[in-house]
Amino acid sequence: MAIVQKHGEPWIRVSPRGKQEEPENLVAVKGEIERRWGTIDLLDILKYAEFDTDFIAEFTSVATREMLSKDVLRRRLLLVLFGLGANMGIKRVAVTGKQGASEATLRRVRHLFVNRANMRAALRKLVNATFAVRDEMWWGTGTACASDSPSSTCSTSS
Repeated sequence: MAIVQKHGEPWIRVSPRGKQEEPENLVAVKGEIERRWGTIDLLDILKYAEFDTDFIAEFTSVATREMLSKDVLRRRLLLVLFGLGANMGIKRVAVTGKQGASEATLRRVRHLFVNRANMRAALRKLVNATFAVRDEMWWGTGTACASDSPSSTCSTSS
């Protein structure tokens, strides 16, 4: 560790540590989870959450009219949200070619449908649906929740 200057300000630099071995118990836990449930695709989780809650309905267009069918829009919005949420970006989602949507079409959907108000409304719908079905015996009675950003919070009382 050393104190250095970065942009004229003091900065703490921590030397990277070498790769550590995975703890034996963690290996066992991962193996048991894989044995019981297999691998779950994050895009599938997003898709199932949308099917259960219809949070995509909260994404309204800023354009005066839109000609996409609901199914095409749903698929493209899920791809855009997956790219943004997984920090992959739209380009990487589109470049695989497996999803049948070009980068340009996904960027257009992001431009027309994804904004702060729509995201907040969709997240509100998703969180409320999650709170409605959770088992309070395990999770308590939550009143607020946020994603795993630096300012994340979830409050529960039990």
